Amino acid sequence: MNTKFLALCLLTASSISFASDKYYGEFSFGKTNQTSESSSNRFPVDSQSLGIVVGMNLNQYFAVEGSYVDYGKDDRVIGGSSGFVESLQSESLGVGIKAILPVTDQFSIYARSGIAQWSWTYKVKDLEFPEMTASIKDSGSSWYQGVGLKLEVSDDIGVGLNYTNLSPDVRDEVGGVINHEIENISLAISISF
Repeated sequence: MNTKFLALCLLTASSISFASDKYYGEFSFGKTNQTSESSSNRFPVDSQSLGIVVGMNLNQYFAVEGSYVDYGKDDRVIGGSSGFVESLQSESLGVGIKAILPVTDQFSIYARSGIAQWSWTYKVKDLEFPEMTASIKDSGSSWYQGVGLKLEVSDDIGVGLNYTNLSPDVRDEVGGVINHEIENISLAISISF
């Protein structure tokens, strides 16, 4: 009985210590759908995203991660050449946990959740009078969540598909709430070291 217990403890400790040394980096690029909506305006944005994740596997089922994602910027012209241009841009810096379910030795599915420090910028520029520009900026923290798939193509390299959602409540200069929704789908390349 004691021998089996000791063997189980040693096996568990060695697998945890081996996995805890497994760091990884992930580079992602994809498409972001952002929507900012207030009582008087709705601004949907489709933009390109770039992201970086650095993580440490605690074991084969859990990892801790830090991330930076630039969700991109998009402009839209309203009123033609005598109208104005609206632009929207956002980014986030996050810390979270990744729960991993290995399906095979090379394929896994996972869920991510954590807290993100985000920044959001909305600008309006008059096309007839370019010096007339207004902007609203805000930042804060919100929970993010996501899911993904990963295929290990070698011992150290993997490719994946990620979906992430973040819903910050943005405030304008007079305290009004702007509901902002970020949905990001991205392809990822990861390197373990």
